[in-house]
Amino acid sequence: MRNLGRDEMLKRLEFFIGEWEIEVIHPQFKTSSIKGQTLFDWMEKEKFIVQRTFIKQMEFPSSTIVYDYDSNTSNYLQHYFDSRGVTRLYYMNLKSGLWELWRNSSDFFPIRFLPAFCWGNQ
Repeated sequence: MRNLGRDEMLKRLEFFIGEWEIEVIHPQFKTSSIKGQTLFDWMEKEKFIVQRTFIKQMEFPSSTIVYDYDSNTSNYLQHYFDSRGVTRLYYMNLKSGLWELWRNSSDFFPIRFLPAFCWGNQ
């Protein structure tokens, strides 16, 4: 496959755009399935895709995911944030009808911002 640009690769995810009903099956819950909704939409003039998910069971966190594409690794990036304060970085790929999703770091890590500049008098 030729090396496609970031904007073109994000456009390939456009089929997600819209509101979806989701069903979660979890072995720790007695119910057969847990219902929820997820919404995909463009963000920042179609430079990112954002996904917001809400599960209708208190034990499940709501989440926001921002999708990006890394041309250097030829992988999509999922920047995951949830209502527990958890953040994760996932890698994603769509090839031959298969959706792959993985991460290379530990389960939980806090958001850490490094100051790019300081306000006020130095």
